[in-house]
Amino acid sequence: MRQIYLTKGIILKKKDLGEADRLLYIYTENLGMIMASGQSVRSEKSKLRPNLDLFVYGSFAIISLGEFWRLVDAREIVSFRICPDSSGEVKTFAEVAKLILRMVKGEERNEEVWRALKDAFEKLNGDSACGKLVRPRRVRNLTRRDCQVIHKPTEPVGNSSNLPGCLQPGRLVEFSAGGNRRDEDLKTLEIQTVANILKGLGYMDKTSFSSQKEAVKLINEAIKESML
Repeated sequence: MRQIYLTKGIILKKKDLGEADRLLYIYTENLGMIMASGQSVRSEKSKLRPNLDLFVYGSFAIISLGEFWRLVDAREIVSFRICPDSSGEVKTFAEVAKLILRMVKGEERNEEVWRALKDAFEKLNGDSACGKLVRPRRVRNLTRRDCQVIHKPTEPVGNSSNLPGCLQPGRLVEFSAGGNRRDEDLKTLEIQTVANILKGLGYMDKTSFSSQKEAVKLINEAIKESML
């Protein structure tokens, strides 16, 4: 009998497979980045379906299949709250998610990266225009104009051409300063989170900077060096 592993995690990417299966990219507290397959989870009858949206923070039960994991249970703790004024927060978190998807190779527990990701999730969700962090609401019908981040649950994602621009593979991450005060606050949080993640991955030595300009410069240098 296969051992069941329990871990908290955040779904950073999902890919539909076949008629009703789904492949989930989950950054977990105990195992780092994993890919977990969910059989028939897109079926209307699936009890797991409501708990497997993009950017859901949940508790997952998985079993090892060698190169992949199989999802056997999922309980949503909280998901990103979506409202007309929250696209900035969602986009910021998507940039953080994209960085982790690009930079983290293989499974390995990393408390620093998990803490940085979880803190960003809670701050962006709790400080969004929707109000304080509460029990989840489903991500539904968010258009590309509302936020260039999340695809509709009914939209096929079997190939990269269906992904929003900010999640397209092969694009080098570049950071720059924001515009108005809210954008500036979001950019500051993004930069600090990215610096914490890069430090956790061993690509940066420090996370305190004399200016945002210095932070952006060092982050971009660390990202480019990691790609060599």
